[in-house]
Amino acid sequence: MRLAAVLALLLAACAGCRQFMPILDEKGRPVAKSNAPWRNERMAGGLTLAQVQPTASEAAEAPVGGRLDDAFLAGVHVMYLFPASKYGPEYLFATRCGVEVRVDDYEMLLSSHGFKYGTLHMTPTVLAFRFMQMPEEIRILGFHVELGIGASSATFAKHAMLEEDDKLNGRHTHVSPEVAVVAVGGAGVDFYIAPRLCLSLGYRYSYSRVPVDWKVDGIPLPEIDELDASSHQVSLSLRFFF
Repeated sequence: MRLAAVLALLLAACAGCRQFMPILDEKGRPVAKSNAPWRNERMAGGLTLAQVQPTASEAAEAPVGGRLDDAFLAGVHVMYLFPASKYGPEYLFATRCGVEVRVDDYEMLLSSHGFKYGTLHMTPTVLAFRFMQMPEEIRILGFHVELGIGASSATFAKHAMLEEDDKLNGRHTHVSPEVAVVAVGGAGVDFYIAPRLCLSLGYRYSYSRVPVDWKVDGIPLPEIDELDASSHQVSLSLRFFF
């Protein structure tokens, strides 16, 4: 629902960008050929919103068990683009590659059969290699493929249920996650809505197993040494070329 609302807002913003688009003839062709600035600029940056769906049915081993709930992600990115190479009839598309640094932020609730342990907060920083096919004209779809690797800081906030359970049983549970390695792969379509603006809809898979120190009354639970935070992510990004 939140992603749909954000999509509606972005589409409304895109409608306001029509003033920057070229005038078309009766056949839908630009009267004046676009310079397609995204094919020449060397930098890009923007915002990303995504729906995160954890892949593991059990994020932690017994006796904790449980799974991580779906989450909403927000992030920023900046990319350096290498010069374009052209191919195809009349060079309708340009092939461009770029190196992107992306920082995301999201939280996932760990729960089991209605019992809530707490929230895993992740802030991954990823260095990604991005391959793009960019059209010559505005309002034509392109596509992209990306692969990346990085690291994520993580914290864990205990839920009131766990705090209350500790109090009733006279014990203390301590959960301390550590920095996790993150590997990402994905693809998507890009709609060039204005001379310097691109709206992207994409899918990416994020692999991440978060090392965790889970202790009860100071005694580590050897069965629980990590949380599986791998996820499917459906993203919507707005990118500005400069």
